[in-house]
Amino acid sequence: MKEHGTRARYSQGCRCQPCTEANTAYSRARQVPRDAYNLPTIPFIETTWMDRAACKGRSDLFFPAPGSGDRNHRYHEAAATICNGCPVQDDCRHYAIAIGARHGVWAGVPARQLQAS
Repeated sequence: MKEHGTRARYSQGCRCQPCTEANTAYSRARQVPRDAYNLPTIPFIETTWMDRAACKGRSDLFFPAPGSGDRNHRYHEAAATICNGCPVQDDCRHYAIAIGARHGVWAGVPARQLQAS
């Protein structure tokens, strides 16, 4: 058996103070600091408004396949037509700005134009 004061001895079932301290030190050394991954803090954003959106189920117009039309005015015009009169247009605009949307049409406006404003 290994000597006291080691993690190996703790792993074998010894719970004396030196072995417990060695195990605690080992565990602390292995913990990754919460900010080590530099992940952004994302606030909770209410999204129940999406159920009332006029565009619900029309992702083909609002998020066209890459290369097929984010720059194509046909998609933007069709999406803007659906957005006109939508009861949640303001919520949609605020949401797109809050999440930093970079693709698609939000509140009748291409995402890149929303972020530029």
